Amino acid sequence: MPDNDIGTARVLCEAGTWLKNRDPQATDRFYKALVRRCGRTGIGRETDQLRWFPPLTGLRAP
Repeated sequence: MPDNDIGTARVLCEAGTWLKNRDPQATDRFYKALVRRCGRTGIGRETDQLRWFPPLTGLRAP
């Protein structure tokens, strides 16, 4: 999946959200990948600002 793409950002955010209560180490990898790979998207910027995944409802476009 391409970097700084809204689709990539959504997938990383959704996967990290699914894992957050089950596997904190895996969740951290998704968080870091989202911020590093998609930091120029709206989701990436919001994730970096919150220092965690934003709510999946109402995710903003880049």
